[in-house]
Amino acid sequence: MEPTPLATAATVRDAVLPVRAASLALRLLSGAGKPSIHGYGSGPSGTCETVWHGLTARGELLVAAIDTFDNPLTGAPALEPISVRLDVVKESPEWAARITACAIHLLGTLQWLPQDDAGGYLDASVNPLVAEAAAMPGGRLGVLRTDRVVMHDSAGVAPMPFADVLASRSPAGAFPSAVEELSAREELERLTQSDLAELFALADDGWDGALPLTSHAVETCASLHGQVLCVDIDRTGLTLMQVDAAGTRTALFAFDQPAGSLSELFGRVGGLAARVGLRRLRS
Repeated sequence: MEPTPLATAATVRDAVLPVRAASLALRLLSGAGKPSIHGYGSGPSGTCETVWHGLTARGELLVAAIDTFDNPLTGAPALEPISVRLDVVKESPEWAARITACAIHLLGTLQWLPQDDAGGYLDASVNPLVAEAAAMPGGRLGVLRTDRVVMHDSAGVAPMPFADVLASRSPAGAFPSAVEELSAREELERLTQSDLAELFALADDGWDGALPLTSHAVETCASLHGQVLCVDIDRTGLTLMQVDAAGTRTALFAFDQPAGSLSELFGRVGGLAARVGLRRLRS
């Protein structure tokens, strides 16, 4: 029996990054990040930045907003098709600095629902803030239909069919949720700044699980020099940023297998810690 060839960085990148992009897109469409909607074309114009959003179990993208009675976008008649752009921007779970982790953009058609129909769209899987906002005085619930979304993050730009994002969902929905992400960030404290720097040393050594994403020669805050910051924690791995006087560099440290629960994610973080320990023994 011939030995299985070792994975190359290129094959790991090709295997991990599409899964990661779909995972990030699913998290953002399910309620993570800060959304805004913008009217365009010949229909109602305007912008609404006080928006809540989420996906139903059937895969419908819902948005909720408060009609302020002076915004043609939120005041449009029920069931009138409105051409809109939805932007969702997500910040990192890092405590030491403010970092934009990723964003998703899409063009689609929004229809506000009649008040009597709103309850039929809400189910237990939808971001609960959507139902709370829709129930407020002036609250409106709408369905946003689209065929395509575009992800932007440290790995670049990833356009994908909306149907492919839905197909990536597990029965439990997007993972990690906003609450689970905070728990995962606390678990990351198991790795010291020295440990995180060792992960970048593994990247420099050519470890296939470390995928360099960006490198920028920019002016950085002196208080952050020598630190490694958390850009994102996903089911596919950790995205980290190393900061020094010369600029920043970002890399994805991929898990051996995607995590589907907090316990699995904690185990994957432990696996990275073990790899750091092994490198130190060999140094």
